[in-house]
Amino acid sequence: MLLSRSLQPGETVTLDGALPMRVKIGNAAVTEVRFRGAVVDIAPMTAENIARLVLK
Repeated sequence: MLLSRSLQPGETVTLDGALPMRVKIGNAAVTEVRFRGAVVDIAPMTAENIARLVLK
């Protein structure tokens, strides 16, 4: 596990780990995810404001 905590509004976190990386994000409606410099649309992977995705 690389990170397990709540982030503050506006806080940015950079993670470096082995791929594939399984990610679970709470409060997904207001979270932006970037992978390799590109914004990832997490809306299709979100249910009940929790996004679950795999970054490869």
